[in-house]
Amino acid sequence: MGTHHELSPSSAPALMQCACYKSHSGGDDPFSDANKGTALHNYTESLIIGETPEDTGVLDDGEKEKCETAAANVIAFCKSHNMGCKIQVEIPVNILDVRGKVISAGTQDILSLPDVGGDLKSGFDFKPKNHDYKPQQAFYALGRMQELGVDRLHWFEYYILPEKMITYDLTYDECIAIVRCVYLRKYSKDKKPQACHFCKNCDNILDCPAVNARIKMVSELYTDLPLSDHISAPDKIIDGEEMAVLLTAAKDQLKQYTKRIDEVVDSVEDAALKLYDSGVRIPYYNLVGKSKSFIDDLDRAFGLVPDLPVDKFKQAISISIPKLAEIYYDHKKSTGEKMTKKDARNELEARLSRVIKNGEKTYSLERKMER
Repeated sequence: MGTHHELSPSSAPALMQCACYKSHSGGDDPFSDANKGTALHNYTESLIIGETPEDTGVLDDGEKEKCETAAANVIAFCKSHNMGCKIQVEIPVNILDVRGKVISAGTQDILSLPDVGGDLKSGFDFKPKNHDYKPQQAFYALGRMQELGVDRLHWFEYYILPEKMITYDLTYDECIAIVRCVYLRKYSKDKKPQACHFCKNCDNILDCPAVNARIKMVSELYTDLPLSDHISAPDKIIDGEEMAVLLTAAKDQLKQYTKRIDEVVDSVEDAALKLYDSGVRIPYYNLVGKSKSFIDDLDRAFGLVPDLPVDKFKQAISISIPKLAEIYYDHKKSTGEKMTKKDARNELEARLSRVIKNGEKTYSLERKMER
């Protein structure tokens, strides 16, 4: 995947919802959604062009099977328009204005000359009504039409994990209208932020006036303080009421936007606990102690659940025992065995009872239940 232009095709869908959007990189965690999405792309593209995919250890067997299905479906779509086509992957593309100046650039996933192009999506959050990626496809298609000297292309988006395909017949006039709209929105002097479904990927989320306004509007507690005033330094708060406001915003509102800022939310919770321990009352919150179970012998644990594939076992147990129970239930369901999620969890815990231990009790501030 190439470097991003200031106005990248991949940011176009978000810019159509919020003109102030600024993309955020996936970070260094290989198992993050962004980086796992890259692994899904790379694996699928290798299969499409007939190469042996590199196994980086990020994908489990089920995800690799999804990539194989994706490759087969993409090849079938391309051949339905040109039986003797040669499929290319990761092709650079420039988008030009009427003067021939490059206004955007990116890397198109799939190209099958003379008239088929497409884009691969991981599909972790497959909600087409919330995430309309047609503007991104319009950027790629316009650049390709400018290069090829044609006025129409067959196009697709393929979502790897849910195995869904969306197809378009894109015209030059339609694409240039969409690109012009995105360009004007991004560079408008009067643009204003808008809370939307792409906030989770935006670098401006903590300081965004629209996000702060929404959090204040829907929170049961109200404050005149913008969230960004204290979110980066919650330990400076000495007033219990203010801490309750920030804690509610962080736990109930801010956390729903993105897992990327879990560390920020954790820092607010830590600061709230320290304030509580110092004797300051945090209204609307109680101190709650919980013990988290863990497995003290992974090799022995795997031997107690031999019917669960090792890659799925390792992936799930690295997260939590409840996550392992979910994987165990899905595996049982895939083999045709009928049981409820509760039954699957009880059976798993019974098998692992000799290796499950209770950890030290940890404390957190939880909202009081409404009467």
